[in-house]
Amino acid sequence: MIPVALVLLALIACEYTPPDSSAPVLDTAPPDLIMANLVLYNATTATGALGLSVEFPGGTATTASDGVANGEILADTPFELRVQGDGYLDHLVFGPAGGEDFSFVTYVAGQAITSQVLSMLGISWDAGTGIVVVGVDYENLSAVEGATVSLGASHGEPFVFAGGYSALSATNQAPWAHRGWGSGRRSET
Repeated sequence: MIPVALVLLALIACEYTPPDSSAPVLDTAPPDLIMANLVLYNATTATGALGLSVEFPGGTATTASDGVANGEILADTPFELRVQGDGYLDHLVFGPAGGEDFSFVTYVAGQAITSQVLSMLGISWDAGTGIVVVGVDYENLSAVEGATVSLGASHGEPFVFAGGYSALSATNQAPWAHRGWGSGRRSET
């Protein structure tokens, strides 16, 4: 009888405090996921790049013969996907994701075509640098006029493909033209 009385006394002595309605409520709902279909074309052949590994947040997918790899990403946030494969340079594909499933089409290049382009520009390959490629394609393939890209790190001379030729630019803000493709080298230090 005494232990029961002590438990009752302890319960009566405890003061009940209602939860603070102004305290933040933690969102425990799982994040919204959408399907990203990454379509990778070989820059030399313009055909699907087979056998590339694409790192999605939830795991790795491999491109099929059509160059497509599918994976889930967080909705309404920026995404970043690493692409690797034999015969190709490592690529990092990134951009904003909306709230719905989407396809993202881009090209991947190998060492041979990259060396050829750099040679045409009179630029030697430097293994300590990367290449930043900005691509914007409108459905009608019109030029992107007035756009700029600014790199927040030291870099070599940027170049722009415009009207079938490339032009070296002395600044790190270059106008991108001819289907929006351009590139600038950036130090990886």
